[in-house]
Amino acid sequence: FFFNDTATTEIYTLSLHDALPISHWKSLIAKMKGAKHSEMVAMLKNDHGMGHGHANAIVAHYRAEKGL
Repeated sequence: FFFNDTATTEIYTLSLHDALPISHWKSLIAKMKGAKHSEMVAMLKNDHGMGHGHANAIVAHYRAEKGL
């Protein structure tokens, strides 16, 4: 597979590694209304053991979809 941006590649890799749908992670982020990007990344890292690159990619993707 070839993706045109790093975030898409990170997200695809994450879904293969953890066998959880991206929607799972986005639903957790959605509960953090009003949180900053860095706070969302920290939650994924601290509470779920996600690496920084994957957490950042998921949050960036979520925020872009929501126009944040």
